[in-house]
Amino acid sequence: MFMPLAVIGVVFLMAAQPSSPADWSASAEAVFMTAGETRTWKTLRSDDERERFKAEYWLQRDTNPQTDANEFQELIRSRIEVADREFAIGDKHGSSTQRGRVFVLLGPAAGGRILAGPLDSSPKMESGRMVLPRGALDTREWHVWVYNREGNRELLETVGRRDFELTFIVDRGNRDHLESGPLFSRIREKVAAASLVRR
Repeated sequence: MFMPLAVIGVVFLMAAQPSSPADWSASAEAVFMTAGETRTWKTLRSDDERERFKAEYWLQRDTNPQTDANEFQELIRSRIEVADREFAIGDKHGSSTQRGRVFVLLGPAAGGRILAGPLDSSPKMESGRMVLPRGALDTREWHVWVYNREGNRELLETVGRRDFELTFIVDRGNRDHLESGPLFSRIREKVAAASLVRR
């Protein structure tokens, strides 16, 4: 059984903001929905049905039903708070960004690196004026998150991998994009299925 990793201080898809208040399935909370749950959600017609679905969604993932609290739900909501704080882009909530969605689903990576660019040379002085090189105002960065046995052993066992990396292109103040989409989709499906404690 996959027990989600605890939220620790690490700066870290499924895009799309909810299209309506009723479209909870596009929210960060719903990132663990299985394919079957997604099909069921699309058939619901009333707010009451949707509220019952959400209650069952959390109940099926309650790792300790003997307590009043749902520890899984609390963990995910705390990850959403971290994501909103760390990954916001403009007026878009951090948990709605690509990096935020990955963080909510997988928790913090064991490590990572950021590559900024593309500056092909340093600024130069010409005729008393500073001349910026081509691309100097480009704010694009590449963020690589590394999931390995040093910090993600349980997650790796769940997805059946020794390690993996996810790469994002981040255009600061504009958007982020997950380059590793197909890999993430396969991992997301396994994590979503493993999140079900009660079936």
